[in-house]
Parts: sequence; structure tokens; C-alpha cells
Amino acid sequence: MNKFLFVLFCLVSTSGFAQKDTNKWVRVFPITDYITTASDSIKIVQVHLPKGLRIVDNQMGLLRGMYRESRSDTGTIGAGRCQLIKGDYFYFTIMCKPNGKQPKAGDLLYTFMDKSPVYRAHCIPLACQFIGLLDVYGKPLYDRYTVFSQ
Repeated sequence: MNKFLFVLFCLVSTSGFAQKDTNKWVRVFPITDYITTASDSIKIVQVHLPKGLRIVDNQMGLLRGMYRESRSDTGTIGAGRCQLIKGDYFYFTIMCKPNGKQPKAGDLLYTFMDKSPVYRAHCIPLACQFIGLLDVYGKPLYDRYTVFSQ
């Protein structure tokens, strides 16, 4: 009887698959120059978003460096949660390694946001990573914030 239950359990457990959450996507936002030290390993960083964009309270975030001089600049700095919301400003507490990289203005915060009903083709995957493109005249090809609403 025990062997039968074990085999049945193995068959049932192999047929279950996890499904992705299709209601959210990863968005990236730069942090401002407001960076405060809360303790040895905790930094408080600020993200400013335009009107209409919201990050949920206690939303997880991953802070990675922005490319400045070499590829090693883009490593993970730390992770944390959104602890405070004041209007269009969102404050994340980031747990940093004590002897690792420290946050700088312009570093990128990765977080989940609700999807908007736009066609996800050419510009949307780039804008999700906060990548901007310029036309031949040096003007932005699209706005990295409003492309999600139009």
C-alpha cells in the first residue's frame, strides 16, 4: 500500500507545473541622488516617478549599478522593499554588502509593476529596462514613461 501511494504521489507531483504571473512585468527606474545611510548595511534610496505611476507599498526591488566605465559597474548592489511613499517619491530600504558597491545616483532599481494595455513589440521591452533611443537629430525616439500609456 505504501509503495502504491509513493508511486501515485510521484506521478501527481510530476504533472504539476508552475505558471508565470502574466499580470505584471519587470520595470526599471533610476534612483535619485537622495541616498541615506540607515545602518552599516542598509541604505535608503529614492525613486521619483511621474504622475500616474505607482509602486505598491512593501514591493520588492533589486538595485543594480548603471554602466559607467566598465561592465563590472552593472553588478547587483542590494535588494529591499518600498517602505515609504510620499506623493511621487518612493523610498526603498536596500540591504547592501558592507564591503561591496554602494548606491549612486542613476543606479537602476528593478521592480514588478502591473501591465498596461499596450502592444508589447519593439519599444516596450527596451523601455521596461529603461533604455532610451535617439533619432538621427539627437531627440528621444520615445518617452520611457509615456510609452506604457499610449
